[in-house]
Amino acid sequence: MSTYVIRRMAPEPRVDTVWTVRALNLPELEAAPVALLVVDRGRHVVLANSHAAAAFDRASEDLVGRPIDVLIPDWPAEAPAPRETVSRQVAGRRGDGSEFAAEIGLSTCQIGEERFVIAAVHDTVERLRLEEQLRQAQRMEMVGRQIGDIAHEFNNLLTAMNGYSDLVLAELPRNHPVRRDVLEIRSAGERAASLARHLLAELDDARSGETTVTAVDEAVAPQ
Repeated sequence: MSTYVIRRMAPEPRVDTVWTVRALNLPELEAAPVALLVVDRGRHVVLANSHAAAAFDRASEDLVGRPIDVLIPDWPAEAPAPRETVSRQVAGRRGDGSEFAAEIGLSTCQIGEERFVIAAVHDTVERLRLEEQLRQAQRMEMVGRQIGDIAHEFNNLLTAMNGYSDLVLAELPRNHPVRRDVLEIRSAGERAASLARHLLAELDDARSGETTVTAVDEAVAPQ
């Protein structure tokens, strides 16, 4: 059984990490927690671990020997310089032809006298989904703050309106023809103030992580 030694060039101070790779049995590559591909000068995959097989939805033996451009169409034209690590955002192509967002970290290594490129492939689909969820949550938080500010200002205006309605009612005789109209204004102001308080309470509950369900119709129902 053939044995190769992969000697990876590390930045100064120089630390050589030696991997012993046995044909058809790659314990060191398999132990890596990410998808790993080893690519030769001819841009063909010569080694791949099971994480790579899962990422590209292919059997491991189906990866070996394939042109890297079939798996990663955006594979860079030139290999990284020795002791250099390059990261790129690319699209990976699965066995069924579908693509997924990925980040690859590229570095060079030596196998005997030949130089190869090691690619660590990270599927970023889940990370992008979580980032979008975070952006959406931040947008909703900003909208919530704006709504809260408007509701506070609206409540202040209603407090003034209801206060002036009370002053007018206090001055009007009970049999005055406009008293009924002022009472309607006062009642509408109270319902609007109740709605504003309800909205503010819902916003406070949302910020504290609590969820309450209250019918808006109840908050604005005529008394």
